[in-house]
Amino acid sequence: MNVRVGIAGLGGAGLKLLPWFERIDGVSLAGAADLRAEARGAFARRFDLPAFGTIEALCRSDDVDAVYVATPSEWHAEHALTAIQAGKHVMCEKPLALTLDDSDRMVAAADAAGVLLLQAHSKVLDGPIRAMRDVATSGRLGDVFQLDTWLYNDWVRRPRLASELEETRGGGVVMRQGPLQVDIARFLVGRPVVSVRAVAGRRPGSLDTLGHYAAQLVFEGGAVASLTMSGYGFFGIDELAPGTPPRTPRSASTTPVPDDVKYAGTLAIPEPPEGPPFCGLTILSLDRGVVRQSPTGIFVYTD
Repeated sequence: MNVRVGIAGLGGAGLKLLPWFERIDGVSLAGAADLRAEARGAFARRFDLPAFGTIEALCRSDDVDAVYVATPSEWHAEHALTAIQAGKHVMCEKPLALTLDDSDRMVAAADAAGVLLLQAHSKVLDGPIRAMRDVATSGRLGDVFQLDTWLYNDWVRRPRLASELEETRGGGVVMRQGPLQVDIARFLVGRPVVSVRAVAGRRPGSLDTLGHYAAQLVFEGGAVASLTMSGYGFFGIDELAPGTPPRTPRSASTTPVPDDVKYAGTLAIPEPPEGPPFCGLTILSLDRGVVRQSPTGIFVYTD
């Protein structure tokens, strides 16, 4: 079986997907859509595949089985629904949508159309996180009672459009980074969340957006997860990976950038990183041991 995938949006997220199609069996690249003629032309020349000016045109293609929605967050629901209504399976970048109502509409539409809807860019698909889940569900170490996960990066220091900073349009680290940590916590604990307490904020001297948060999720049965995230760039959590030297922080900006600055040079397709992704540091506490994520796998601590 081969799933033919169309990419909706050739910005940073969409471009990172392109080299993987040559490395993964069972999927192939079928086309793309983007508003920018320059991006469409570069894609068509590189892959000899059609590049469309609208999501609707991409979804009308009989050569596309599934659509990966990598457009700006505020358009995720509309573009996913367009693909679903065209009978395409959908993989949607995080956040899935900006509201619960939109998420519910997407789920209901996918169910009615008989297609699959997946929040893509989820770290629960990564090998180390899945290995932690295997240990947690095996019963060998008892039940999960606590999870701690830390994510420090330079999200606020990267070139940002105004739309990426406005919370009402899906901007800031809560919407852009929070789904990664929440997915990990829910996947590893494996039970419904019954309460959430959280604080988010912004700091002077940086871009005017939510740049940090701390949250506590309590699960059915009493397990608790603590989530911490800071995107101000002074420290990167990947420095905890063995052999990774401290990085010099990139220059900070206090104003958003225009489109031509944001997308300058982004038509170059990046190479996939070596080794499994390392999205923060996650530690899972069970009755008879502790499991720790690492950049190369997991560590299991027992008696």
